[in-house]
Amino acid sequence: MENDTAGSGPTLGNVLIGSSGNLWLDDNPNTGTQPSASRTADLTGATSGTLSFTWETQSGVDAVDRVVVEVSSNGGASYAVLKSFTGFAGARVGTESFNIARYISSQTTVRFRVVSGYG
Repeated sequence: MENDTAGSGPTLGNVLIGSSGNLWLDDNPNTGTQPSASRTADLTGATSGTLSFTWETQSGVDAVDRVVVEVSSNGGASYAVLKSFTGFAGARVGTESFNIARYISSQTTVRFRVVSGYG
């Protein structure tokens, strides 16, 4: 599920697929819409759950930009923040891994959302 008011397909807008095939989130200049991408999965019957991903920023990122990673057990009716990416500038790369076992349900949803910036 994509929330992108500026979107015009997978290669234009605030939520897009970059030239390297990665998911890109960009809200610079600020649209005030908090673009996001989410995925829901039926994890019924799972006894454990781990969300792992690699992230990358580009040179245009500054210390006030912020993206959050959120998880929901009720299909997105409410979310818990797993991590807030903010406070650093420039090109960076990292990996993250989260135990999401307590959010296992038939509607487990993970969302990446731009809170501010990220050009």
